[in-house]
Amino acid sequence: MSELPGPLVTTDWLAAHLGAPGLLVLDASVGAHRGAGRRIAGARPFDIDGALSDPADPLPHTMPDAGRFTDELRAGPR
Repeated sequence: MSELPGPLVTTDWLAAHLGAPGLLVLDASVGAHRGAGRRIAGARPFDIDGALSDPADPLPHTMPDAGRFTDELRAGPR
Protein backbone atom coordinates (compact mmCIF):
# COMPACT_ATOMS: atom_id res chain seq x y z
CA MET A 1 0.00 0.00 0.00
CA SER A 2 1.24 3.48 -0.75
CA GLU A 3 1.61 6.07 1.97
CA LEU A 4 -1.54 7.72 3.22
CA PRO A 5 -1.86 11.23 1.85
CA GLY A 6 -3.10 12.40 5.28
CA PRO A 7 -5.44 11.41 8.12
CA LEU A 8 -8.41 11.71 5.75
CA VAL A 9 -8.49 10.43 2.19
CA THR A 10 -10.70 10.99 -0.83
CA THR A 11 -13.21 8.40 -1.98
CA ASP A 12 -11.10 7.89 -5.11
CA TRP A 13 -8.00 7.11 -3.05
CA LEU A 14 -9.98 4.73 -0.85
CA ALA A 15 -11.52 2.94 -3.84
CA ALA A 16 -8.05 2.45 -5.33
CA HIS A 17 -6.60 1.07 -2.08
CA LEU A 18 -9.54 -0.77 -0.50
CA GLY A 19 -8.44 -4.22 0.62
CA ALA A 20 -4.75 -3.30 0.74
CA PRO A 21 -2.78 -4.99 3.54
CA GLY A 22 -2.48 -2.71 6.54
CA LEU A 23 -5.38 -0.44 5.60
CA LEU A 24 -7.95 -0.08 8.36
CA VAL A 25 -11.23 1.69 7.54
CA LEU A 26 -13.38 2.81 10.47
CA ASP A 27 -17.15 3.38 10.39
CA ALA A 28 -18.13 6.10 12.87
CA SER A 29 -21.81 6.30 11.92
CA VAL A 30 -24.03 7.74 14.63
CA GLY A 31 -27.74 8.01 15.29
CA ALA A 32 -30.12 6.82 12.60
CA HIS A 33 -27.24 5.90 10.28
CA ARG A 34 -25.71 3.34 12.66
CA GLY A 35 -26.24 -0.17 11.39
CA ALA A 36 -28.16 1.07 8.37
CA GLY A 37 -26.05 -0.96 5.98
CA ARG A 38 -22.36 -0.20 5.95
CA ARG A 39 -21.35 1.40 2.69
CA ILE A 40 -17.65 0.53 2.79
CA ALA A 41 -16.87 -3.18 2.60
CA GLY A 42 -14.73 -4.37 5.49
CA ALA A 43 -15.07 -1.18 7.53
CA ARG A 44 -14.71 -1.77 11.25
CA PRO A 45 -17.18 -0.23 13.72
CA PHE A 46 -15.82 2.84 15.49
CA ASP A 47 -17.62 3.31 18.82
CA ILE A 48 -17.69 7.09 18.88
CA ASP A 49 -20.43 7.04 21.55
CA GLY A 50 -18.56 4.70 23.90
CA ALA A 51 -15.07 3.24 24.07
CA LEU A 52 -13.58 5.64 21.52
CA SER A 53 -14.97 8.75 23.16
CA ASP A 54 -13.41 10.51 26.15
CA PRO A 55 -15.75 9.87 29.11
CA ALA A 56 -14.17 12.72 31.09
CA ASP A 57 -15.05 15.35 28.49
CA PRO A 58 -18.48 17.00 28.79
CA LEU A 59 -18.78 17.28 25.00
CA PRO A 60 -19.99 14.26 23.02
CA HIS A 61 -17.76 12.41 20.55
CA THR A 62 -14.52 13.83 21.95
CA MET A 63 -11.48 11.73 21.11
CA PRO A 64 -9.65 10.14 24.04
CA ASP A 65 -5.90 10.53 24.49
CA ALA A 66 -3.67 8.68 22.01
CA GLY A 67 -2.87 5.84 24.44
CA ARG A 68 -6.48 4.98 25.18
CA PHE A 69 -7.44 5.35 21.52
CA THR A 70 -4.68 2.93 20.45
CA ASP A 71 -5.53 0.43 23.20
CA GLU A 72 -9.22 0.44 22.25
CA LEU A 73 -8.50 -0.09 18.55
CA ARG A 74 -6.11 -2.94 19.32
CA ALA A 75 -8.71 -4.58 21.57
CA GLY A 76 -11.12 -4.77 18.64
CA PRO A 77 -14.91 -4.86 18.66
CA ARG A 78 -16.63 -6.14 21.79
